[in-house]
Amino acid sequence: VEPLLLSGAASGAGSNFVSWQGGGTVAGTCALPDTDGFSIATYVVGRGAVSRSRDKPIYPPGSPIGLFATPLPGDRFIAWSGDTTTTEDSLEVVVTRPLTFYATFERDPAAAPALTSVSDVTSDQGSFVRIQWNRSFIDDPLFPSSLCCYRIERTLTDAPGAPWVAASGSIAANRSPTYSQVVTSPADSTASDPAVRRYRVVAMANGATGEWLSNELPGYSVDNIAPPSPTSVSGVMSSGAATLFWPAVSAADFDHYAIYRAADRPPAIDAAHRLATTTGTDFNDSPGYFARYAVTALDHHGNESPATAFVTLNNTDVPGKPAPKALSFGSPYPSPMSRNMTLSVGLPHAMPVTIDVLDSQGRLVRQLASGERSAGWLTVTWDAHDARGSEAAAGVYFVRVQTPEGRSVKRVVLVP
Repeated sequence: VEPLLLSGAASGAGSNFVSWQGGGTVAGTCALPDTDGFSIATYVVGRGAVSRSRDKPIYPPGSPIGLFATPLPGDRFIAWSGDTTTTEDSLEVVVTRPLTFYATFERDPAAAPALTSVSDVTSDQGSFVRIQWNRSFIDDPLFPSSLCCYRIERTLTDAPGAPWVAASGSIAANRSPTYSQVVTSPADSTASDPAVRRYRVVAMANGATGEWLSNELPGYSVDNIAPPSPTSVSGVMSSGAATLFWPAVSAADFDHYAIYRAADRPPAIDAAHRLATTTGTDFNDSPGYFARYAVTALDHHGNESPATAFVTLNNTDVPGKPAPKALSFGSPYPSPMSRNMTLSVGLPHAMPVTIDVLDSQGRLVRQLASGERSAGWLTVTWDAHDARGSEAAAGVYFVRVQTPEGRSVKRVVLVP
């Protein structure tokens, strides 16, 4: 059996005493010059370092040496390989020949940031989500300058193997317990396309290639803002046929209008009362009876504006009544009013007519008619709503009628 070398010690000039296990006493001595011996080569795989109990280029035979594997913050030791295999981070060896050891390190999953939520940014036109996460444990004064920053990435949810792309620039690590960052999303959620993406947060080492990946969470952005309502919806209802028209709505994401109809009351804004949709600013219908209408505007993401009620501008609502011989202005009825008032204007011949509702300060509240009208009796109705479709406040209002041949201003009181 080969004896096990235990120790060696210098005694006198140029001599070393070496003892072996197996004998009761020192078996013998020999001269071992300090320049003779064997090397120990160590290599690091990953982020870490190897230190020694004694650091020399050459070790005399029989020398005991301790090797210690130390990971950088955020990494962990895995195993030694080479001339030994073990998962212990401390290694004790005795030099009897040249030795080579590899210390392997890997990212410590516990150092990854924890993604806590991906949520829509509310009350916007879409295209943004808010990312919130808890910091990495090396984003701490105990590990100064270990972590540089964070980066947010996203990928398609339903596409396995799709690449991750940056959704943000670098976000400085400032030792905050939690972080929140708003980032853009490539598409907004709609009924036809939920536009869900997966998000993650990457913690990046300072001045090195170390990266730690958080957990992943799905998220999507939503357009929360509806387009404005049509400022007015006017037209003619005659002999069971209706012609509606309204000013165009100005909105970058406008998509179309929806027309609603009911027989005996203002229509509910629901699927049962939706009559049609159009991208134009007029609509014709022939229900065969006097109907009520309302028009809304919708954007590309399905957001719908409040409804604007249809106000008739009839010159045939008094069947058989001939056109007046001179311009005639009626009075608002009823006054005081609570829900609706009606006003008639008699036109002796075709002419342009503008009818506006003004508040007590002379500011425009709602336009009831504008444009060329044929001879006859023009009747308009005000439903106590302003141009945005909101209910007007109780108070004193004025109905102003303007034509090339004369004008009239009539007072009307709106009560709760």
